[in-house]
Amino acid sequence: MTVYKEDETLFAALRMGAKGYMLKNVNSTELLSSLRALDRGENAISRKMISSVLNEFSHSTFEDSNQDQLMTKLSRREIEVLREIESGATNIEIAQRLFLSENTVKHHIRNIFEKLGVENRREAALIARQNSIVSKFSHIEET
Repeated sequence: MTVYKEDETLFAALRMGAKGYMLKNVNSTELLSSLRALDRGENAISRKMISSVLNEFSHSTFEDSNQDQLMTKLSRREIEVLREIESGATNIEIAQRLFLSENTVKHHIRNIFEKLGVENRREAALIARQNSIVSKFSHIEET
């Protein structure tokens, strides 16, 4: 339950695997219905927020969720950096492993976030795992 009505907060929660997103001002009938839905293994999103989800979904395309399309957005070096992000490496560790400056690593990470539409390392790693980016492209040699 939350007080945050912003679409970005909702979408970030859903990308991170939230099964529900309820506004705190929900009435008791809707809250009970949502709790029952969650108990049945269903998702529960406040009715006030569902239009945001539907609107976002109507603007997305099949290509956006396609692995190959996702991968064509990233350069070879960005895939290498994303592999390191998924492994939990810090910027300094990535720089040392890939023989880059820390500023170059930060630049690649900003590009990865922008291309994947995420806001942080955890979200990037989650997308990498969900789309098998790291394992699918593990043949890329580090330079």
